[in-house]
Amino acid sequence: MLAWGDTVHVPTLQFDRPSVSWELDGNQSQARVARAALLEQLTQPHHFVAGAHLDSPGIARVTPSGDGYALEYLAPAIG
Repeated sequence: MLAWGDTVHVPTLQFDRPSVSWELDGNQSQARVARAALLEQLTQPHHFVAGAHLDSPGIARVTPSGDGYALEYLAPAIG
């Protein structure tokens, strides 16, 4: 299992551009490196993400997309 926590604060921005960081990242350069490494690892088969800051329904696969990543949600949005 991989820890997700606050790896991504705004999915619509940070999956496409994982280098984007903010003040909430205690160490912004370290956060960028950690986010890029974790997102790359999550592109491997049989890995899913679930948790804070993801859109409904909150469970998805991470796929490479251009210079960043995309989320493929496993169910349609709720609501």
